[in-house]
Amino acid sequence: MSTANPFPATIHEARRALAGAYDTVRAHVRRVGDTARRTLDRVGTAAESYVGDKIKRRVKPPIVLALIAAGVALAIALVVAFRK
Repeated sequence: MSTANPFPATIHEARRALAGAYDTVRAHVRRVGDTARRTLDRVGTAAESYVGDKIKRRVKPPIVLALIAAGVALAIALVVAFRK
């Protein structure tokens, strides 16, 4: 039973095979890196949106109530000022 030799026969062939393997690995790493970068950007955007919505829900009602209270106080102050 003879098996094929998996190693290149000459140094030049070995260097060429290693260069091809190196280029292939670099291409895959670049592709994975680009995908990871896009995924992290999406996750970051989603997190910012989620946190922004939570902040709006928690901050908006007190601000609205404060504006309403200020408006009522202003109206009462105007009524009192014009009655005198």
